[in-house]
Amino acid sequence: TYKKRDPVDVPYQTGQLHPAIRVADLLQHITQMKCAEGYGFKEEYESFFEGQSAPWDSAKKDENRMKNRYGNIIAYDHSRVRLQPIEGELNSDYINGNYIDGYHRPNHYIATQGPMQETIYDFWRMVWHENTASIVMVTNLVEVGRVRIF
Repeated sequence: TYKKRDPVDVPYQTGQLHPAIRVADLLQHITQMKCAEGYGFKEEYESFFEGQSAPWDSAKKDENRMKNRYGNIIAYDHSRVRLQPIEGELNSDYINGNYIDGYHRPNHYIATQGPMQETIYDFWRMVWHENTASIVMVTNLVEVGRVRIF
């Protein structure tokens, strides 16, 4: 089962939208982007919006700040994963994770940070509650001599 979420009006600037490219036109598009030594790719990349593009009030609560590995990579409210609350524990529904739509599959994926010692229990609660079949790590386990998972 997929969870539907209501559309959200985002009062923040979201940058220029990039039109969809039909599969039949993909090779031609890539060829055009490669012209001028790849300047098309650089120009498109630089047009992406950087910064906050939606509210993240839950992530900024004092009691949730320690659950974010980095202060600038936090969960947006409109698409965040909400854990089942633990009775008697305020803010126990927060984890730094957001749903991501797949092709014709709303909320099919979850992007989350690697668990920290303080959040490992929440991470496995999320995996269990969401009935997760696969976990993929898309960063290095160790970066600049620092282990990414507690």
